[in-house]
Amino acid sequence: MKYLETKHEKKSAQVTALVTLILVLLLFFVTSPPYTDPPEEYGVAINFGNPSQVEDNIPEDLPSSPQDSNADDTAENSELEEVIEEEVLQEEVIEEINEKAEADLLAQEAENVIKIKEAKEKANKEAKEQNEAKQKAEADAIAKAKSDKEAKDKAEADAKAAADRAAKAKAAKAAANKVAEGGNSNQIVSFSKVERVPVYSGCTGSNDALKKCMSDKINTFISDNFDKELPGNVGLSGIQTILIVFKINEQGKVVGINVRANHPKLVTEAKRVANMLPRFKPGMQNGKPVTVPFSQTLKIQTGK
Repeated sequence: MKYLETKHEKKSAQVTALVTLILVLLLFFVTSPPYTDPPEEYGVAINFGNPSQVEDNIPEDLPSSPQDSNADDTAENSELEEVIEEEVLQEEVIEEINEKAEADLLAQEAENVIKIKEAKEKANKEAKEQNEAKQKAEADAIAKAKSDKEAKDKAEADAKAAADRAAKAKAAKAAANKVAEGGNSNQIVSFSKVERVPVYSGCTGSNDALKKCMSDKINTFISDNFDKELPGNVGLSGIQTILIVFKINEQGKVVGINVRANHPKLVTEAKRVANMLPRFKPGMQNGKPVTVPFSQTLKIQTGK
């Protein structure tokens, strides 16, 4: 059943119902039998006596008088008014019912809107919480993977460092064993600790005697071959100290010459003279030839 939505529609419906009722009543009166006068055969009863006797003589089927007809019309009008009032009351009741139903429907719709909104907010909140939980889980997984990788890299680096240390220790041990067995061709032993120093041609005797002989002969050789006029020529005066450092390798050759002096030309001259040194007998350690470092200080007095 479709309820009337607007007040205009409700009023129109009431007017339509009232007009319909009036038309029905008019049709009823039009179609009813017309009023006729009483038949002449009934005659006129005149009674000047007891009224009850007159009433007794009146036929039962005698038509009602105009007054009775007016009374009937009044009754019918009253009944019509009652019907109309009842219809109006019914319309008002229907209107109230419709208004209440409409209000209930609006309230229900508002409640449904609120419920839908709350459900949507709850769903959004749950989705947000799930998304946050997912992001946290992903972040934790990434952090754990990173931590595991760092730990793995550190373990690998530590293992590699340990392996390098072990390899170096092994190489050092092998080198020490090799030295203990008699040295090797790349070994360098200091001049003061070598078992037998390199031998300058013509030197003999003990190791100490060989050391002194070697130092004296090298000093004499360099002094005799060095250009003593050079310091004065480059503007130097007084005693010039020149430090010459070199190595005598396993073959007895002078290599790795380094010179310290007050002028570059003195350095060049000292290197020239050191390269002129004769070949030595190489130094010996554990019966094997070794490289022996040697240093010599040369002092030259200039003429100026």
